[in-house]
Amino acid sequence: MKFQLHFPRNVLCILLFAALCAPLSVQAKEIKDDWPVGPEIASASGILLEPETGTILYEKAMDESRSPAGAVKIMTVLLALENSEPTDEVTFTKTGLSAVVAGSANIAAREGEILTMEQCLYAAMLSSANDVCMQVAEHVGGSVEAFVELMNGRAKELGCTNTVFTNPTGLADENQHTTAHDLALLLAEAMENPTFCQISLADAYTIPATNKTAAPRNLKNTLPLLGTYEGLAAGKASYTQASLGILAAGAQREDLSFICVVLAGQNGQYATDAASLLDYGFGNFSVAQYTDSDTLSSGGTVVLPKGADKGQISVRQSADQDEILEQYYYGSRLVGEARLFEEPEEIQEENSEKEEAAADYMKEISKEKSPAPYYMIFGVWLALMILLGVLLRKVLRK
Repeated sequence: MKFQLHFPRNVLCILLFAALCAPLSVQAKEIKDDWPVGPEIASASGILLEPETGTILYEKAMDESRSPAGAVKIMTVLLALENSEPTDEVTFTKTGLSAVVAGSANIAAREGEILTMEQCLYAAMLSSANDVCMQVAEHVGGSVEAFVELMNGRAKELGCTNTVFTNPTGLADENQHTTAHDLALLLAEAMENPTFCQISLADAYTIPATNKTAAPRNLKNTLPLLGTYEGLAAGKASYTQASLGILAAGAQREDLSFICVVLAGQNGQYATDAASLLDYGFGNFSVAQYTDSDTLSSGGTVVLPKGADKGQISVRQSADQDEILEQYYYGSRLVGEARLFEEPEEIQEENSEKEEAAADYMKEISKEKSPAPYYMIFGVWLALMILLGVLLRKVLRK
């Protein structure tokens, strides 16, 4: 009996196409994104930022508008630190007392009562006292409305693109909103002020008797992660039924510093999300100096996955007034930048040298890789091509 092969031509064409593409698909697998995979968080929005380089290491809906709630007090306290003295006397008026509403945090300040600015700022951060924040706003800005203008102007200076403040307390207002990204930028600026960090991390604070009260006020800090997370440097938390859980926190260990923000998290979960993001940063990344040129005016550092080589960085330059902006990319990710006092022609020449160095590095890496796997792939591909050729010949003859 003579054996006859019955093989549909469309199936044969599919196999032939797959055989031709096989080497390409194998080669594609060699190219992969080795950026560490971030954690899964339950909060609706989140971000992990490295403040020195501005590198965003992780994000989840980081630019979605959400209520800032009590996190507004980061801006309120920052502006007060920048525009007043700790010894300033703050006299409470009806303005401060107007923020005492049902269910809102306050220290039950009385009209005519006098506190120092330092006492006010501890009350704002540790107890989220809305009556204090309103009075601080009037004291610093002349009026609450003028202070809110200062808040929005400062937010724009910091690069916030989707933030609108309408009050210094965080009390619910449909027109007041921010994003995880913008809050991270705000906290990064606040952490540059040592007094802000000192206040936000205080376990407790006592306001002694005043001209209107005989008993002292004992304030207790309820900031999540305080005393439990290694390297915690600053933070502010808030929880309301409308905004859910919010936590903006910064941490530092040796030469590494990270800022995380989570928004709209469930009670009992949002602090865990924040800790997971910080752990992800400390466990997977390092900061290195990329350039120390004599013409460097700022920047020059990069944040990279641990074990990554600086030779894998690509550089892009552009003129910016009297400086050259040099940006560093790891794959498609911006991982740092620098400003240089150089002419464009000089920068182009220097860039060419860096590109040549990067090309030499990649050649060295290629030499170290054994060609054996590619010979094996080619051998399998060639055998498959011969078999398909035989099959095709039989089909055409038939």
